[in-house]
Amino acid sequence: MRWTVRRRRLESLAGRWVPPLEVSPVTADADEAREWLDAFKSSGVEGLVVKGASTRYQPGRRDWVKVNSIGVVVFDEINSGTYDQVSNGSHRA
Repeated sequence: MRWTVRRRRLESLAGRWVPPLEVSPVTADADEAREWLDAFKSSGVEGLVVKGASTRYQPGRRDWVKVNSIGVVVFDEINSGTYDQVSNGSHRA
């Protein structure tokens, strides 16, 4: 089932929820997502999951990427620096 279909179903179910339960926010704007990640760090949120609207969840596959809100410090003979932790093994400086 595609994410868009699952999301519509979730939003329908969420109409009966009471706080503190709520549906997670969604955006296609990378800058807005970065702002959320920075804002969430202080509240202890672990990170964001990045996925395409047309993708499907498939166990054992890595089509979705989790960007953690913690930094990872790397020291070795070739590279050093602080990188954002990304669960698929990629990193950005």
